[in-house]
Amino acid sequence: MISTDTIKHIRPFHLLTALGVIGLSAALLTGPYYYLSPLPALFAAVLFVIFRYPSAAFYAIVFVIPFGAFRGLSGEYGFLKIHWILGFFLVLLIFCRMVMWKRLPAWLSSPLWPWLGGFFAVAVISASFSRYGMVGWREIPLLAAALGFMAVTMVFVSDRGFQHILPAVLVWSISLSAFFSTLGYVGNIDFFAEKITSGSFKRGTGGTYDPNNLALMILFSLPFLAHYMVMAKRPVVRFLCLGVFLLNLLGLALTFSRGGALVGLFTLLGILVVHRRRMRPKTLGIAVGLVLLTVLVVLMMVPPSYWQHQKTLTHFDRDKSLGLRTAQLLVGWDAFKARPFLGHGPGTYKEYYAQTPHAHRYAPAPFSLRHKAHNVYLEVLVGTGLVGLALFLAVIAKALVNFFRARSLLRRDGDRAESSLVDAYLLSFLSLLVYLLIFSDVYHKYFLLSVPISHVALRFAMRKTTCQAAGANEDAC
Repeated sequence: MISTDTIKHIRPFHLLTALGVIGLSAALLTGPYYYLSPLPALFAAVLFVIFRYPSAAFYAIVFVIPFGAFRGLSGEYGFLKIHWILGFFLVLLIFCRMVMWKRLPAWLSSPLWPWLGGFFAVAVISASFSRYGMVGWREIPLLAAALGFMAVTMVFVSDRGFQHILPAVLVWSISLSAFFSTLGYVGNIDFFAEKITSGSFKRGTGGTYDPNNLALMILFSLPFLAHYMVMAKRPVVRFLCLGVFLLNLLGLALTFSRGGALVGLFTLLGILVVHRRRMRPKTLGIAVGLVLLTVLVVLMMVPPSYWQHQKTLTHFDRDKSLGLRTAQLLVGWDAFKARPFLGHGPGTYKEYYAQTPHAHRYAPAPFSLRHKAHNVYLEVLVGTGLVGLALFLAVIAKALVNFFRARSLLRRDGDRAESSLVDAYLLSFLSLLVYLLIFSDVYHKYFLLSVPISHVALRFAMRKTTCQAAGANEDAC
């Protein structure tokens, strides 16, 4: 028998949920899709876990970013992506909290939102006047989802998450994908490497579809590994990070990404510049020596075909991909001149490109004539014009200002470890911004993560500074 006290503690929401699960399961059992009857209970359990531990769901989304090739469900449900499902529930949770608390949350006051909202409005206006029909409108839900992910990041990344959990999730997920890339290349595993039809070499893909995307992600992880190496208090941790650093550089080389190699040099130089003040001259010399040794070991391990592929950068007249990139810039310039202010509609660059003679020259049948611009900024310029690009760059500028302000506050108060961590976030973001000059993905997850994290970084620095000024201890802060 159920006691009266037990009945009193049953909440109406829980009772309705239980009745709904039982009803849906019973309905599925009596229909042709009886094998789906466990799904309502599983759905309710996942929903409960997400609502009880929302931060864990957010970090799960971040963890699966380097595994884009495996984020979807199998078979006919492949369109359902794990990160989309988790993100939807997190946005729903934010909305429920706003309704229950009946007040606007603090994260809405971020100075980033006016610029982001302006960019969204321009995208909608541009799509409304696009001559490519629904192409531009299909981008609007993606942009809305991107803004939702930014909101989720601001809400569910706490100070502890910013300091410890998020960097660890980024490093280990990317490093695992880099390990799979190396494994796929060495072991000829099709899941983690791809064969190039126009050449005699493979390229590591890890958990991604695109080796260039994997190169971007590996570069994003290197500043965090450098931070851990410099700040580690135990030699064993330092050598472990050095080993993972070496693994990631090897994974980067096995992507055969020429852009990754160039931006990689920029990233390594940035790491040395950022940490030069934190190391004594003797330590700095040892660090430079270890980096050079690491690079030398990686260079010795890469196959000769890697160097043959890199040499094609000097053969501009014979390299088809370089000719394609040049043609894409010319097409982008023509598209901009045709509609300079509001553009042709978000995501329409490839449609415009497909109507030019260059499309037939660089993509003969039966390949698609549609090509992205291999440049995010050019994609934005063609899609939303000068107005959209100005707002897009304003978002980036505001994010950079947030990082620099956070670093300045932490340095002023002598927080060596925290300022080093902010430097890692900043350098990863800068590497990403440089790489986006040769890579097209306006909604890349690490871009969508870095922009709101700049708000979290500034919030963390200001809170810590205020606590220290008030004389509160670290735990109280």
